[in-house]
Amino acid sequence: MIKEAIDKILELAKIETFAKGDRSYAKQKLVEITPPGFVSPEVLTLNTLSGMVDYLQSLDEEMQQKVFLQVNDFNSVSLLGLLQPENSNKRFTYARSQLAVSQFNFSQPTQPAWYDLENFVIALQSQFVQTNKIDELISHLSHLANETVVDVKDDSFSQSYQIKTGITTKSQVVVTNPITLRPHRTFSEIEQPASTCIFRLKSKGGMQCALFISDGGAWKLDAINNIKNWLKEQLPDITIIA
Repeated sequence: MIKEAIDKILELAKIETFAKGDRSYAKQKLVEITPPGFVSPEVLTLNTLSGMVDYLQSLDEEMQQKVFLQVNDFNSVSLLGLLQPENSNKRFTYARSQLAVSQFNFSQPTQPAWYDLENFVIALQSQFVQTNKIDELISHLSHLANETVVDVKDDSFSQSYQIKTGITTKSQVVVTNPITLRPHRTFSEIEQPASTCIFRLKSKGGMQCALFISDGGAWKLDAINNIKNWLKEQLPDITIIA
């Protein structure tokens, strides 16, 4: 009985072929059985550059010689393996550091992002490296917090705000553009790249502030280069591509 069952299974498993014209066809679809060593590993997810360094240093010397680091962007680094000719030239990704940080919402020319005065000051204090420029901007804004803006003049290089400080007294605040700031946008292990920004304020419907980046995205290249240099200092024997 068992022999008959086995014979039936073998009969069903037999690959049947047939010809049509000068072409040959099979009824079954052949699927390659992938050896265990050829299966892509689960990618280790990290959030810091230090975590990537720790993981690499935990690998043995033989494995370290088979991997390299790629700086994908200002917020992402991947640990990759070499091409595997015996595995259809596949390349495995073993680990990835992906930055997760709340960033300042910069304005775009066609999509301004306005902050009310209080939230703008909070963002300056929490989402930027604290520099003299930040202190100056907050100082200017503090003059506007409890006063009335009665006139705004804009010559594209600066904005001046005439504010009413009493019943009859008026004073003037001038903010010159562009302003160089360092927002928190990349991994904390490296120096945050600077960007030139244009500050704008409007008083209709309550005072609102916005920042526009004016460096054309050059900060991203600076961040990528800073990440590469930092990793090279920590891992001098590992190939790093950026």
